[in-house]
Amino acid sequence: MQPLTAGKPTKFTRRNALRLITAGAAASLIDARWIEPGRLSITRHDRVLKQLPPALDGLRLGLLADFHFRPEQDAELLGKVVAQVHREKLDLIALVHEPDYFDTMTAHREIMLQLSGHSHGGQCRVPLIGYAPKTVKYGTKYVEGAFTNGSSNPFVTRGVGTTGSRVRFAYPPEL
Repeated sequence: MQPLTAGKPTKFTRRNALRLITAGAAASLIDARWIEPGRLSITRHDRVLKQLPPALDGLRLGLLADFHFRPEQDAELLGKVVAQVHREKLDLIALVHEPDYFDTMTAHREIMLQLSGHSHGGQCRVPLIGYAPKTVKYGTKYVEGAFTNGSSNPFVTRGVGTTGSRVRFAYPPEL
């Protein structure tokens, strides 16, 4: 009986490298254009705001931003958002659109919590590097996520819609 072998290893050639790069680029394009823009993600953060009265402990707030709604493309995604908002049983829904406005406001007063959108988190992220290749004006410092500056707390959502081309990569819509 002869041992099983995997066969002769494939040579690493420029042609095979080009095929691999082309396949990866095609898969990324398919994901970014037709899959990810409609895949809603839910992000939950607990924030402690010491200035709030104890009666508001457990307040549930939702942040919806940046719909850029296109009826022919986004109706299904908007349906998912509405259904999820109902399931979350939120007390409030809140956007301050441009996140970098936080610095202007905190120069004049303490801001307990600022909820923003605008940057879409960059819409596309470079895998392994982890940054948005292009950001928007007034959304360059606070691109996505929760931040703390003293007792002030900005939070920036990736938003629901897209701006420019309806493309998202490694950064799905966020409620």
